Amino acid sequence: MSDRGFGGRRAARALMLALGIVGAWDLAGAGHLGARQVRDARVRPAGTGTIGGRVLTADAEARPVRRAVVTLSGEGLGQSRSVVTGDDGRFELERLPAGRFSLIATKPGYLDGSFGARRPGGDGTTIALEAGGRLEATLRLTHGAVLAGVVRDERGRPVRNIAVMAVSVTTASAGTGAGAATTEVRTNDRGEYRVYGLPPGRYVIGANPMDQRSDAFDRREEAEMDALLAALRQRGTAPAPAAAPNAGEPTAAGETATWGFPLTFYPGTPAYGQAERFRVAAGETRAGLDFIVAPVRMAVIAGTVTSGDGRPPGRVQMSMIIDGPTTSVFTGSRPALSRAGDDEGAFRYTNVPPGRYRIVVRESDEAPTTPSMGIGASTGGGILPARQAGDATRYRFAMTDVDVNGQPVTTLALVLQPGATVAGHVEVTSDSGRRPDLSRVLVGFRPEAGGGSSSVNGTMFGGAISVVRPVAVQADGAFAIPDVGPGDYLLSHTIPGDLATEWRLQSAMLDGVDLLDVPLTVRDGGPIAGLVVTITDRHTELAGSLQTPAGEAAPEYVIVVFPRDPALRRAGSRRVATTRPGTDGGFDVRDLPPGDYLLAALTDVTPDDFDDPTFFDQLAAAAIPIAIRDGERTVQDVRIGG
Repeated sequence: MSDRGFGGRRAARALMLALGIVGAWDLAGAGHLGARQVRDARVRPAGTGTIGGRVLTADAEARPVRRAVVTLSGEGLGQSRSVVTGDDGRFELERLPAGRFSLIATKPGYLDGSFGARRPGGDGTTIALEAGGRLEATLRLTHGAVLAGVVRDERGRPVRNIAVMAVSVTTASAGTGAGAATTEVRTNDRGEYRVYGLPPGRYVIGANPMDQRSDAFDRREEAEMDALLAALRQRGTAPAPAAAPNAGEPTAAGETATWGFPLTFYPGTPAYGQAERFRVAAGETRAGLDFIVAPVRMAVIAGTVTSGDGRPPGRVQMSMIIDGPTTSVFTGSRPALSRAGDDEGAFRYTNVPPGRYRIVVRESDEAPTTPSMGIGASTGGGILPARQAGDATRYRFAMTDVDVNGQPVTTLALVLQPGATVAGHVEVTSDSGRRPDLSRVLVGFRPEAGGGSSSVNGTMFGGAISVVRPVAVQADGAFAIPDVGPGDYLLSHTIPGDLATEWRLQSAMLDGVDLLDVPLTVRDGGPIAGLVVTITDRHTELAGSLQTPAGEAAPEYVIVVFPRDPALRRAGSRRVATTRPGTDGGFDVRDLPPGDYLLAALTDVTPDDFDDPTFFDQLAAAAIPIAIRDGERTVQDVRIGG
C-alpha cells in the first residue's frame, strides 16, 4: 500500500530506527520485470482462510463499535468483501483465498481505521494470509476533530442559517486552495457552528454571508431598510449607513465606493492569504473560534486588452483565478465581468473583494461566434479537446496578477502575444525491441495550479483556458505542441488503455531537466525545442523485508523512500513513496523512476510532514542508499537495530 505525500513526525520519533538499521545490502538487480498483467476483475474461487476480530474505539477505555463496516480488499479476492460488526464489535470474514489484503473499518462520525495503522487515516499493514490461515485483527476507530464557534454580524448579532466550511489546507492545490477537502455545516439560531469529524491536519474556516439559503441579512431594521433603498436609488452605494458609513464617497480613482458581503475567513478577513490556519489532532476540539462577517469595500478591476500592434482583440475569453477555495458553497458575492461600453477591448470586473487575483486572457483567430468581451466570453468552459490534424487555429495570451485592497485598479493594459511552441520527439526503450503505435499517444501541458473552471453568473473562474490543447505524436515520434501561454505547466499525456497495460511514461527531458519532476515555466512566445519524452515497457521494483533484531517481522513501521538529490524532494513527487510492510514484514514499491534513493524506516507518519523542508534532511543522515535501475528488481532487506 503506497501513500505519496505523507511523512513521519519529527526527530526523536521520525529519526527512527534508521539510526539502528542494519541493512542486508542485497542491491543486485534480479532480472528484468515482465510486462504488467491486466488485473482479473472476476470473482475468484473461495478459499479456506479466515480473518476475524473486533472494532473498538481508540479511547483510553476502549469500547466495542457496533454497526461498523469492515471491508477486506486485495488482488486475491477479485472484488472486496464487507461485513458489519455486531453489538460486541466482532466481525468474521470466512472462506478467504491465500493472498495479501488490506482491512479497513468505517463508521459515520469516526475516522477510517485501517488494520495496523499507527494513527487515524494512516497507512495500514498488509495482511499476508496463507492458505487455510487465520488472523485475529483489532481495528480502532477515532472520533474526528471539531472546530466550533459563533458567527456574528458587524453589530454583534448572531448570524443564523449561514454556511460555514472547514477547508483542508493540506489537500489544497498549489496557490489557490482549489480542490481542497471541505466539510460544510450551517449555523443555528444562535449563530453557532460546529464542524466535526475532521481528519488531523491544517484547516481554515470560511463563512458565506451571501448564501441564498440564509436569511441572516434579510433581517434589517426600518432605518436600515430606508438607507438601503436610498442607496439603491443612487446605484452602487453601501447597503446601509451603519454597515458602510463612507458609502457613496469617491475613491482615489474617481470610482464610487461599493460595499458587499464576500466570503469571510476566520478571524474576519475576506483574503484567503490572511486566514488563520489551524492544526488539529484526531479527536481534538477547538472551540471559541468566533468571528464577524461584515460588509467590506469592494473594488473595480478594469483595463484594456489589445493586440501587439494596438488593434482591438478578436474572439477573447477571460478568466479570473482567485487565491482561495473554489468549492460550491463559496459562490456568493464574487467578482463579475461586465462588457465594456466600447469596442476597443476594454474590460471591467466589478464587486471584487480584497485579495489576490490572476487575470488570464486568451484570443482565438477563429471567426467570432460570441461577443468579443464580457459575459458571453466564458461560454464553453475553455476546456480544449485534442488538436486535430490540419487544425490551424492559433491562440494568443495575456496574463497579469492584481492585488486588491478596496481601491479600484483601472489602468491595466494587457497585450496579447503568441503562445510558445514546444517541439520534441518520443523515444521508446524496450528490451524486447517492440515499439508501440506512437500515433495513438497524446502529449500536452496543464497549468501547475490546476486546470479546472467554474462559471458564476456568466463570469469564468479558474485556469481552464490555460490548458494546452494536446497533440497526437507522429508515427516517427515527432511532435510540436503550439499555443502554450505564459505560466507554469506540468506535462500531460494520454496512453490508450490497451497500451497502458504495458507501456508507461518514463521521463520528459528538456535541457537536462525532467519535466515530470519540475514544471515548465513559459514567459513569452518564443520556440522551445529539444523535449525528449521516453516511453518504456520496463518497470522498476524495490522489494524486501523489515525485521526486528531477532529476525521477526516488523509490520508496525513505515518505509519511506525518497531521492538522494535534495532538489527532487517535495510533496507529491513521483520519486517519493511510503509503504507499510505486511504482516510477514515484506514490502514492495513499484515503478519509482530509476535513480539514486535513500530508504528509512519510521515509527509513524502524519500529514504535512513532507511540507517541512527539514524533514528529509533529518532522515537522510542515517538512511540507507539505494540505486534503482531501469527494468530491474532491487532487493533491500532491513533489520531494525537494538
